Amino acid sequence: MKKSKIKFIKKENSWSSKDGKDFNKVSVTFENGDVYGFSTPAPGEFTYKVGDLINYDITSEKYKSAKALGKAEFGYQKPMSTNDSIIRQVAFKGAIELASRGVINVKDIEEFTNEFNKILK
Repeated sequence: MKKSKIKFIKKENSWSSKDGKDFNKVSVTFENGDVYGFSTPAPGEFTYKVGDLINYDITSEKYKSAKALGKAEFGYQKPMSTNDSIIRQVAFKGAIELASRGVINVKDIEEFTNEFNKILK
């Protein structure tokens, strides 16, 4: 079982199984870099949206297909240490400065913050 946040959803072509059942297919891109197809019996639609954290199982690596297992629950997360918090703030400030100068897009601040944070640790 894998868990990741949905970053992008693209509707794909519908398809029919050998026994004549119709399915709607979407291609889902996750924050962890995975891209898999999910099929839902027609006329149903994929019930998750961008930003949802879901659990999923890969059903075929060859065909890049997976099965959604439901929304992932947030568990307890240990609080950040003071040093880690300061490092994160410095990384965020650096990303904000880049965005204010037009070097990066405002939408990319979180991604740059995470990358800077990894570099600084």
